[in-house]
Amino acid sequence: MGPLIIVYGLPRTGTTWTFNAAINILRQKTANVRSFYAKPGLEKLPIDACPTADSVVIKTHKLQHVNTACQQAEPQRIRILLALRDPGDTILSRIRVGIAGKDSTGTTDTDVTRKLQRLRQAYRRMEKALQTTPRIFIVDEAHIESGSVEILRSLSRYIGHPIDPDAASRLAHSLSRKVIAQSINEANINLDRKGVFNEFDRATHWHANHIRSHDYSHRWSSRDRRIINRTLRIHERIKHANELKTHSALFPPAACTS
Repeated sequence: MGPLIIVYGLPRTGTTWTFNAAINILRQKTANVRSFYAKPGLEKLPIDACPTADSVVIKTHKLQHVNTACQQAEPQRIRILLALRDPGDTILSRIRVGIAGKDSTGTTDTDVTRKLQRLRQAYRRMEKALQTTPRIFIVDEAHIESGSVEILRSLSRYIGHPIDPDAASRLAHSLSRKVIAQSINEANINLDRKGVFNEFDRATHWHANHIRSHDYSHRWSSRDRRIINRTLRIHERIKHANELKTHSALFPPAACTS
């Protein structure tokens, strides 16, 4: 039985790209890969529901799923991939696709400052929870477009299925923003989709409005900028703490190389 890969990150941070990257790397070696998205309402991951699969890849936005997977799965099987993204970009992306949080009264919250504050709180919870996990693999969304080949090669080594530079280049092309956007647009036309965010492909989980067409521009207030900078410091602490973790017995050293 191959690795159980948990792709975790907050919404709009690069989890879908990372999810598809892991699936495609594994399929270089075997076609028997099962993958699915664990919805937030799911209390326990059905990690034993695919006993005949060589490998399983699960995408989730729920921190509890990471904790329960570590408790349920055999330690030597589990691999955790964490997607991180600039907090300002994350919020603007959520606004673009219509993901709006709720305030304490359950009302849709359109206040950008409150969104940033909730995002920072989520990262603080993440930082605390990840202190008890073995070494993970971090994908920084800002580097996906420019450094995807190296990310894919490092990721493949981490999950124990290394790929060569040519395979990484081909996969990087197929996962590039341009190619993904083109495939999404073709699917929207063929399936007569409206291009709204709740329309998605079950296999890849690419949404009908997943890829932005241009970089975001926003005039942040000084308060918002402080929140963003504090959140970025949490990112750096997460990365630094992960680098300090030794290659524990949970992961064979060759699989931990990043």
